[in-house]
Amino acid sequence: MAIENIILKISSEMEEKKIKILEDSGRKCREILALYEKEAKKIKEEMLFAAGKKNKEEQERKILIANLEIRKEVLSEKRKILDGVYTEVLEKLRNFPHERVIKIISDKLEENISAGDEILISAKYKDNFPKPANVKIKFDDIDGIFIIKKAASEVRFSFEELISELKEKTERKISEILFND
Repeated sequence: MAIENIILKISSEMEEKKIKILEDSGRKCREILALYEKEAKKIKEEMLFAAGKKNKEEQERKILIANLEIRKEVLSEKRKILDGVYTEVLEKLRNFPHERVIKIISDKLEENISAGDEILISAKYKDNFPKPANVKIKFDDIDGIFIIKKAASEVRFSFEELISELKEKTERKISEILFND
């Protein structure tokens, strides 16, 4: 019986070791599983945070683009308003009575002519036009109101150029007054 007792004892010890190994491996599995679950939860939170941050950045970018488009449209409309104002002024100038235009031409000529200059004046202002002394005057079909031909240069005067100069001088101030945001 001694052999049977030894086998039984060995068998019993093996069973205890087997149970202990299974318990240890189960405990280690649970620890490893808990560690990986904790790591997976952390990764999930990081991914959700990154996705939320990316989504927020995307929304902010879309809002910024939309605001830029709105500002662009507003500026475009403001530009249309200003252009309309200058167009209206140009039309009023074009519809001035001839006497008033002749007065404007005379004043501008006095400021800009020298003896010996040649002046071309639009033929539509020929009637009742005072002729300055010491200059040659021709009435012709020209674009604008008059041209002063000097020895080395030319001075053109038209309502369009007058409006262009007016724009340069006044546009910024008008924009500030009308569209002060």
